[in-house]
Amino acid sequence: MTQDQTKTSTFILPIINLQLRSELIDSYLGVDSSPEDFGKSIYIEVANLSEELVRPDIDEIIDLGGTYLLKYTFTEKEYQTFVYPFIHGKYSKMNKEYTRTFFPLYEFFDGAAHPSLFQKIFDRCSTLKEHWEKRLGVTLNSKAEVWTKMLELENTFYFNQK
Repeated sequence: MTQDQTKTSTFILPIINLQLRSELIDSYLGVDSSPEDFGKSIYIEVANLSEELVRPDIDEIIDLGGTYLLKYTFTEKEYQTFVYPFIHGKYSKMNKEYTRTFFPLYEFFDGAAHPSLFQKIFDRCSTLKEHWEKRLGVTLNSKAEVWTKMLELENTFYFNQK
């Protein structure tokens, strides 16, 4: 996980499986015409517009004069199974097939395989829960998520607001 990108780039962008290399600047959940639209689309800011990024499922390409925004609209299934749980900080409720497909199960260090941070987040790992309890000096509910909820202001792109 990178600290300089939004949680949207980390947890939601992989859904659309764009072949991004160095082009990615960041991505944001969209609010297109009204607040009820929040999260129905994603805007991906890229430095260069390569042929691989121009696909039929990209709804719109916006030239910002030096960078570009690619707009992708989620299907209702994608919204319900990935985006909605993400918006509400319910990482453990995100579609398991998605989390197992797009995020590493293991990290390798010290000569051994260890569950990745992503899988600890999605599975509400007890060691991660204990880490936060110790760090925050609180006892968390057994159903508590073990990662922070996204911050709407940092993860949102407002477009065509009236």
